[in-house]
Amino acid sequence: MGDITVEWAVSRRGCLAWIAVCAAPAHAADDLCDPLLPRPADTPHGYRMRGTRCEGIFVREVAGDELRIAGLVQWLANFDPAHDGALSLRWASAPGDGNLHIRAHGLGRRNFYRMDTRRPISSGRYDWPLDMLAARGLRRPDIALLARTRHGNDELLVPLQCGPRPADASASRHVLTTVPQVELSRLGLRWWHADDRPAPAAEPAPGYYPAERPVELVLQPARPGIHHGELSAVLRQGGSATLAFRFHHPGW
Repeated sequence: MGDITVEWAVSRRGCLAWIAVCAAPAHAADDLCDPLLPRPADTPHGYRMRGTRCEGIFVREVAGDELRIAGLVQWLANFDPAHDGALSLRWASAPGDGNLHIRAHGLGRRNFYRMDTRRPISSGRYDWPLDMLAARGLRRPDIALLARTRHGNDELLVPLQCGPRPADASASRHVLTTVPQVELSRLGLRWWHADDRPAPAAEPAPGYYPAERPVELVLQPARPGIHHGELSAVLRQGGSATLAFRFHHPGW
């Protein structure tokens, strides 16, 4: 996969901040576009409302902190926007405010593409039209997908099932894509069920993690329900960073 940019930003205290669609003012309930993204005015592919979604290209990215979560899926099947009219995105019911916010984001330093939509979480499915991806020549390796809902005072990530189920898919396997915004020398991940005690701190694995390059990590929760998660990193230039998040495991 190529480079990746935005989804969730995190403070140095590890608090998850929801920085986009839900930040739109209440009077713009029907406008799903992120007001923080500068939009080009000279292209038909610009980021704007297109039916049930806001989609297109924007001018530049919004700066963030050291760690970001860009995607959480149970699977993302291969697809060809030039031949497939839509990609089926499915999800299980999850506790929350009843709304599911779905985002697709372009991967790559100069791939300033994004799609935002909001669906009733009870609907369980969204058929995402692929005409804009086809127009931009973007395919599966060029995007990441993330969905979340509001649960109390916190955000809850909801894993997506994207396209036909692969033969090797597992109900307990989730793929989380994180994007370091600076170079890392170590990266670790832990998770635990909300009813359990926190898991022991993860020992970050040594390696070289370039800035703005996606890293895929596997989550395998043992039982359904809400889970806490934490990413921990050692920065290559010194210091450390953590990212706390919550996600829902549907059990299927």
